[in-house]
Amino acid sequence: MASGWGITGNKGRCYDFWNDFSECMSRCREPKDCALLREDYLECLHHSKEIALGFLVEGFFSATFRALEGLDALIGYNWETISLGRV
Repeated sequence: MASGWGITGNKGRCYDFWNDFSECMSRCREPKDCALLREDYLECLHHSKEIALGFLVEGFFSATFRALEGLDALIGYNWETISLGRV
């Protein structure tokens, strides 16, 4: 990653985040000053916040559809036909 080359030979997708974080670490007095840049870099690598948000949204829609299942007879629509794919 530190070389800047990605898997396809171009610049890596997270290289800009790494470069910002690396520059901050080289000029700051305390490592905690660069905590937000580190967090951005790690999010770019692992997408952990994005995945957590996806599970949260999926849980919300699942609960909503379960609540609406009681309305099937009222409106004549089968909610089970709707697919809940990952976000």
